Amino acid sequence: MMNKYVISAVAALVAANLSAITLAEANARVDEACLDAAVMASIVKELPADGQAAYLAQVNAAISALNESAEKKAALYLNAAKAALENAAPESRAAVLAEIFATVPVEVLPLFLDNYGVPFVNKEADPEKKMTAEAYAGETSKLMAQIDARTSEGENGGVRDALAAIMFLKASGNPTPELTDALLSQIGDEEARKLAKDEWIPAALGANGAEPSYSSILGAGDAGELPDTKLSLQLADQTPMSGALFANLATTGAESTDALIFNNTALDPDEYALPESMTQAGLTATPRTADPSNPWYGGYRRGGGNKGSNNAHESEGYQFQSTY
Repeated sequence: MMNKYVISAVAALVAANLSAITLAEANARVDEACLDAAVMASIVKELPADGQAAYLAQVNAAISALNESAEKKAALYLNAAKAALENAAPESRAAVLAEIFATVPVEVLPLFLDNYGVPFVNKEADPEKKMTAEAYAGETSKLMAQIDARTSEGENGGVRDALAAIMFLKASGNPTPELTDALLSQIGDEEARKLAKDEWIPAALGANGAEPSYSSILGAGDAGELPDTKLSLQLADQTPMSGALFANLATTGAESTDALIFNNTALDPDEYALPESMTQAGLTATPRTADPSNPWYGGYRRGGGNKGSNNAHESEGYQFQSTY
């Protein structure tokens, strides 16, 4: 008998195969998807897992080319990121998260991490299945390594990585020095690591009773026009994130997201049998993804903590005062 979780995973695979579209077909609708979160969500659902992050990159590039206010564009980036995270296949969610930090403009990333990212990677997303501090440090360090591998392909990699580290620290509920060191150890840019530890993270977290501020890290990242926070969020999809990355992680931390979001690993493969329709279709085993260790350590990291501009936009003139 096969476990009900396996049945669910296989059923999802079958459904995906029946409705899948190619990345080329999805790219033909980029202009529509960048303006409509519902279209974005629908397309991401239909794409094969290995094309979902790449499609988000195309949508972000399309948003960058729009002749809109900084606030409107910020809202569109937030909507696209939210739709992609909520509708990506389990095995591609880490790549989608890395793509957000690589291709959303630096000045929009604080809005993303505070309002969407922190709930998505919250250590205590499921009150009944809290992670240990050690498990959270281990899992987020893996994600940081993948984010660093992706951001190092463009400019401002160190700044983007540091913003991701701030997200994980805020989501931890207890941003300890040990967690900070674990996260920063995955940043390839040495200068960015030092600045993040000494300046950017303390400022963003409001150390020593100071008002939290992203000013120093945005300045280092050559941020473009800073959108007004309140207006940007009013224009964006304000519904809460419908999913959380670590919600199904066991209290002990013994189960890893390598299994839960990369492999759909069966807990008891003999508990439930596959439906007859699936066995007739030739589905006789639990689907597996590629080795999850592959993304974590790929590529040469060239960082870019204090140079260059953001990857996906050209800034326009000031219209509103930022609250950062």
